[in-house]
Amino acid sequence: MRYPPWVISYWHKASHILVLKRKWSRAKAFLLKHRGSRGSSDRYSICNEVLHMLSNIIWSGDISGLSSGPIDSLTTYLSQSWFYSNHISQQLELLHVDLLRSGLDASHEILDDFVFSLVLRFYQDRSSGVYSGTDKSCWHQWRIGSELASGICKVACGVANVDNQHWIAIAINSNQKAIFYGDSLNDGNPELVDALKWWMKIHTGADFKLFNMPITQQHDNFSCGVFALNAACAFVLPDVTLLPVDEAIIEQVQMFTQVGRRHMDNVHTYHLFYSPI
Repeated sequence: MRYPPWVISYWHKASHILVLKRKWSRAKAFLLKHRGSRGSSDRYSICNEVLHMLSNIIWSGDISGLSSGPIDSLTTYLSQSWFYSNHISQQLELLHVDLLRSGLDASHEILDDFVFSLVLRFYQDRSSGVYSGTDKSCWHQWRIGSELASGICKVACGVANVDNQHWIAIAINSNQKAIFYGDSLNDGNPELVDALKWWMKIHTGADFKLFNMPITQQHDNFSCGVFALNAACAFVLPDVTLLPVDEAIIEQVQMFTQVGRRHMDNVHTYHLFYSPI
């Protein structure tokens, strides 16, 4: 039997819709499992708010208002899955907004993994002399290093990836000539630390000391992103405290809430597929 050509296109789209449906359904099941009883007011109300959001959020298309990516990637916040770079970038953008509101933004720089990975690459290629203020590929890192050296920027803080499998928090304080390193597994990464010291030595001429950044120690294999982000926030914002180890899940739910609100506030058109569940 021969089928018309549109059948292939139809089943391709239907298959994609079913994948999306399963993602959002698993996210709902995750919320129902972790919201607790009505008596535990904070957890229950936070999860209920997100359940309400799931009935209104567009389930197909791209994220609006923050780092781009497919909207269904937000389901990672509602799972026991490792954060990807887009999730880290979204939260660092929100941290930058908090810094703006606090009035600290002029003396603080929020760094994403792209900055740290390039510093590491330049360090590994240091014998070539490629890192300079005249090379376009270095301009962003050179600007940050120069501003730390001049005092325009007093603190640079962010989250870095180690070996594509672990998130850590890093901060550089130019006044203290210090590098702060927060690792929820307490493993350490000597090469990255050496790269950061080399970077600061080039710009300041000083030998920066290494210190431990306070961070919650994880007891699982997926919460490193949550704890690294929390440590970075606590380092630069005085009203943020370190998460208790058993609060990682509800923190992820709150992260979804922040990104979801930002997305919905910036969406001006509606998609055919409106509610995932």
